[in-house]
Amino acid sequence: DCYILYITDDMIKNYQDLHIGREESRKGMINYDQQSLEKMLKEQKAKYKTLADEIKAKKLQSDPSTFFDEIKQTNDDVIEIYRKVMDNPENIDQRFDLGCLMDYVSRAYDYFYRSISSTRKADKLVKHAREKGESPEDANLSGSYEREDAESYINEAKEYINKVKKMIKEIETQLK
Repeated sequence: DCYILYITDDMIKNYQDLHIGREESRKGMINYDQQSLEKMLKEQKAKYKTLADEIKAKKLQSDPSTFFDEIKQTNDDVIEIYRKVMDNPENIDQRFDLGCLMDYVSRAYDYFYRSISSTRKADKLVKHAREKGESPEDANLSGSYEREDAESYINEAKEYINKVKKMIKEIETQLK
């Protein structure tokens, strides 16, 4: 005996409706097998890592205005030290490393700018990856290099500001 099964368009449509409907109804359902739980854990970690990075980026973007003010204040302090040295003839005879002060402040401005630039590049990369439909983990990875650079740059800027403040204190103790 030979049997032939004709699959009609209605049968295909019914199958697709049932299959798609079943998958839709299973969304949000939690399977308690080890593989499903590990997959869910991985997705949740990626989601929260992305959220944490966004919060850090926003904090860094809000922090720059205050850090920029700190750099500006440090620059004003350096100018004041120059003024104190130049106003007193006895101070002019002493050797102070005033050039380093200005150089360090300049470097702090430069690293600060690089940090802001890298943060913005990272945000654009993540946004672009999300628009392409990448998973949160992959989208986050696309901007991770730039975020690491941004953090490194802001730390460098802070180190230079701390060096300048330390040098200012040392110079002020030596001023007459």
